[in-house]
Amino acid sequence: MRRSPPSTSLSHATIACVILLALFTTCTTSPADSTGNHAEPRYHSGEPGPPAAVIETPESRIERIGDLQSVDSGTVLKSARRFARETQQLITRGDFDGWRRLLSDGYRDHFDDSRNLERISQYARLRRAGILLETLEDYFDHVVRTSRHGTSVDRVEVIDDRRAIAYATVEGDEFVLYHLVWDDGWKIGRY
Repeated sequence: MRRSPPSTSLSHATIACVILLALFTTCTTSPADSTGNHAEPRYHSGEPGPPAAVIETPESRIERIGDLQSVDSGTVLKSARRFARETQQLITRGDFDGWRRLLSDGYRDHFDDSRNLERISQYARLRRAGILLETLEDYFDHVVRTSRHGTSVDRVEVIDDRRAIAYATVEGDEFVLYHLVWDDGWKIGRY
């Protein structure tokens, strides 16, 4: 068995180191495109990637600006429509707890008051059906679910820096769908 002279082993080791260094450098730098500019860096698994692009939602825009009157009407309309759509989905599913979380304190207190529920129970449709409202959940089941079925926001009117009214049009007639209150997000209000 013939052994290589020590200088040959050293040159093989040097070549191997140069190859490894070249491979390492290629993996950690971004390649140049045809114009000589470096392309975007590649991220390997386990490494943090680039920060995600921040897309501003209508809600985050309202929150950033601080009041409804300073926000363009298109942004307010988009945000109110989204809120109404999500509210409609809760109502359609009969999700009382989800709907209740969307209520302002004033709305919840008013429609959970036994005197107000007794007065509402006197509406002709409820009286004919023999329905007596005793709880907020009764109000949700017999008034909210029937009156909001199949509606959507067609127009939003900003009242002041924290309040808006969402309107729906049904058979050519416009009516108030929701009184909205902005409090770190929309709430169904009463005013």
